[in-house]
Amino acid sequence: MTGLSNSEYSNYFLRFHNIISSIVLVFIYSSLFAIWKNREKHVSSIYVTNFQKSILIQSVCISCTYAIPATAFVSMYLIANPPEWYLTFCDLTYQLSGGAPFIMYIALNKQVRIEMFEIFGIFKSYTNRHSAVVTLSKSTSTFIV
Repeated sequence: MTGLSNSEYSNYFLRFHNIISSIVLVFIYSSLFAIWKNREKHVSSIYVTNFQKSILIQSVCISCTYAIPATAFVSMYLIANPPEWYLTFCDLTYQLSGGAPFIMYIALNKQVRIEMFEIFGIFKSYTNRHSAVVTLSKSTSTFIV
């Protein structure tokens, strides 16, 4: 029906998607980074906080985890006979793109890191506990909030 044998598979949409997403992600985050750097030079640092910088860096790193495998798979189409190590590299980048954002969140985001350590019991909670005294029909009860 398509003129291809049973052993051939054509997926041009995936190629198109990988090429476009690679270019667009890199362009968008590079533009945001350039705008932020320009704003930081010309405007008071009140407008560009460390939190904003942290969010931008996290976004760029996480988008790279998706752009690198997409670019690698697109380049596989362009290379006639890619070597075995390159195929392995492409597969590894694709697999790591699923788990790398978690590691980046832990490494780059202090609040996520603290909460993860609290969940696993590595650090105890830093939240302040206040006691409140509530009067209920002539008796005094203390609740931990």
